[in-house]
Amino acid sequence: MLVLNREDCGLKIVSGFADLLDFELLKARDQRRLAAGTSGSESQDDPFAGGAIFSFKDPTYSAENGGFHPVEVCINALGKLQYVTDFAYVGALPFVELAKELDFNFSQGCFGHMGIDYPLTEGAELFAIFQANFVSYYQSEIFTVEVTD
Repeated sequence: MLVLNREDCGLKIVSGFADLLDFELLKARDQRRLAAGTSGSESQDDPFAGGAIFSFKDPTYSAENGGFHPVEVCINALGKLQYVTDFAYVGALPFVELAKELDFNFSQGCFGHMGIDYPLTEGAELFAIFQANFVSYYQSEIFTVEVTD
């Protein structure tokens, strides 16, 4: 069964961040099983055995009014964190688009900010701050969450 590997990441994963990913994965797994008409005891197949992508979105976020940035997190089949990407609107109205603002790419060992890549270790402090803020936003229930395989 897919679970987040909290140790093998390249940067420290804050327990609250790991806990919320595990919780959302469990919730999505249960929803899939209910939709299929099976319970956990009837089916040992994990619908996320190949990995999972988490999409966190503030439904009110817009270029005009701001809000909380969309965030995408990917975990591979081994439970390793592949990336954490924070998106933001860039450009001037009416020519705005969603772009990667922060990108912690663990599979490539780099940290990106507004399109410029750095070694992953240079993003360690920012990743810790990002996680703490993200956990706080998540606990405020501002995100809709979708987990896909």
